[in-house]
Amino acid sequence: MLVNRYQYLYFGSSRSPDCYRDHETIFELIRRVCSGRVLFSNRTELKQLRRTCQSEAMKIGHQAEYIEAKILDAASHHFRVVPYGRIGKWPFWLLDVPGAELSAAKPVGQVA
Repeated sequence: MLVNRYQYLYFGSSRSPDCYRDHETIFELIRRVCSGRVLFSNRTELKQLRRTCQSEAMKIGHQAEYIEAKILDAASHHFRVVPYGRIGKWPFWLLDVPGAELSAAKPVGQVA
């Protein structure tokens, strides 16, 4: 599974206001539908997000919530997180379901 629009799950968007506003809930839901590996490449700091998401964060008082450390911590409650470098500007993580039989990831250095 590929997740590369995490900020919209967290804050919603102009197309859909539906959102979760909680890292723990988002990763719990992803874990429910994934039985193997998630490829996670996203903007993980508020300053990297589009202005609409930044404005929403200020509106709901979540400026200190949308940071990489908190996202990583929540992910680690549901997955074994393997930082795998970056894709362009954004971190690339492998999120493996504990106990899943997966092929071993081989580090290849920084992507892109």
